[in-house]
Amino acid sequence: MKSLHHKVGLTQSYVGCDDFRLKPLDIKFMKSLHHKVNIVPVIAKADMLTPVELSKLKKKVSTRLF
Repeated sequence: MKSLHHKVGLTQSYVGCDDFRLKPLDIKFMKSLHHKVNIVPVIAKADMLTPVELSKLKKKVSTRLF
């Protein structure tokens, strides 16, 4: 009999691009999970941001999480 693998290896977390704000609940959620699974922050409407805005948002997400 085959055993099924029920472990989660990746979690996507959607980050809004408006006002570059991260909600405290989102940060708490990601911090509680990042030791257990890989987290991939997905920036909503990233194609509408300038390269400078996108870079700032990526840096902000990174510094707030780690």
